[in-house]
Amino acid sequence: MRILKVTVVEAENVVQCETTGTDSYAEIKFIDLVGREIKKESAKTSVISNTLSPVWNEEFEFGEHYDLSHADHLPKMKVRVWDWNRIQKHTCIGVVTMELEAVDESGRESDAWYPLQKDKIATKASGRIRLKMRFLTDDESGYVTKPSYDPFPFEGVEGYEDPSQPQNELWVRVVQARSLRVMDSRSILAGSGGSSDPYAYVSVTGCEARRTSVRKKTLEPIWNEQFAFAVTDPEAFLDVWVYDEDQFSSDFMGKFSLPLSRFEERKRLRQWFKLLDKKGEAAAGG
Repeated sequence: MRILKVTVVEAENVVQCETTGTDSYAEIKFIDLVGREIKKESAKTSVISNTLSPVWNEEFEFGEHYDLSHADHLPKMKVRVWDWNRIQKHTCIGVVTMELEAVDESGRESDAWYPLQKDKIATKASGRIRLKMRFLTDDESGYVTKPSYDPFPFEGVEGYEDPSQPQNELWVRVVQARSLRVMDSRSILAGSGGSSDPYAYVSVTGCEARRTSVRKKTLEPIWNEQFAFAVTDPEAFLDVWVYDEDQFSSDFMGKFSLPLSRFEERKRLRQWFKLLDKKGEAAAGG
């Protein structure tokens, strides 16, 4: 399996849709050789509000559900920029169509600006978008790949204590979530498809709980936030809840639990987990 990593960095001079600017997000989709959309290979950035030059710096990986290993039948990639609207339908304000044959086979990353164009969906367009792209190398296997950073650096981790002290310390990095449930009913009623404002709440038995920041208006949040927990109970569990933040309360979206006995051999674990309902039984979505 070959994975394509795409970083949506920023855009500039996009179409102005409101007096204060534009509430813009980018959407990535892939089109196969006969012109069909590849349903399970898509992603959206978060919404950046009130600006004509949004900065996202959000990374996505593709290739889990479509074979990208054969250069003779690579799909096309379409990146659309949309103006988000709470009441009316979202407005497409530019599109870029990419031929993946142009991406370097060796794994070298491209970093370029692309002009936003009009098409049947984007009836008006201006400005350009900056994208970084590369195929991951063979030693970066799996959907959640070996990161280019140290996933567990000592500095800057909330809850970190001196490792020379006689205690066990669990390091948790909340990387991302995908395919979360739509929780904003107002967006659904408006016909926009809906969205959520998710954050993760991380708890270990006997330790102070921690939470990530909120990612606004997205069902594919990327956090890349890490925490350290001083563990004293060998029977402890790691619990992660995902919530949608509202103005007055937060709505439960899903959870998973993991016994710390999984780490008796002190090996790192990098894995996707299915979110379950409050009873830990049925799938909750995401």
